Amino acid sequence: MIVDTENLKIKVLGTSFNVMSYDDDLFTEITLETGEIEIIGKAESGRENSIGIMSPGERCILSNQSGIFHKETVNTDRYTAWKEGRLVLRNDSMTEIVKKINRWYNVDIIIKDSRLEEFSYRATFVDETLDELLKIFQYTSPIYFKELGREKFPDGTYGKRTIEMYYRNSEQKNKN
Repeated sequence: MIVDTENLKIKVLGTSFNVMSYDDDLFTEITLETGEIEIIGKAESGRENSIGIMSPGERCILSNQSGIFHKETVNTDRYTAWKEGRLVLRNDSMTEIVKKINRWYNVDIIIKDSRLEEFSYRATFVDETLDELLKIFQYTSPIYFKELGREKFPDGTYGKRTIEMYYRNSEQKNKN
């Protein structure tokens, strides 16, 4: 089997792995749990070249702009837990966390205070609703949320929930 993304081909050699390749991301990531895969790069000329063979417990990150990649050894659970319905956050920046939550819950959370962009968080969520997850964040971090609702379209359908995220100072903490 060959998995084909915009910038890579992944030749599967009997394995379990995760590929994260979104149009709006700067990187393509492959995390190998078991088995072996060969990563094949695609050049603008249409030529393909083997980047290398991955071993279990490795993660390959490719810059979608420069084509530069690197491999690292990782705990694969962080990257593959979604298959068991777990959202695993391991000291990710709030920018990365919001991106994951937006994809997981099909919501549009907007960070409204730049102080939160580098704030990191560590947690594992299993079966929590979006509202439960937001409450946990509010109780355990300097964050509060403002729900803006959903846009109703002319055809009667609704867009994503839009939620703004703010940094909560001590005065606001006592009010919320």
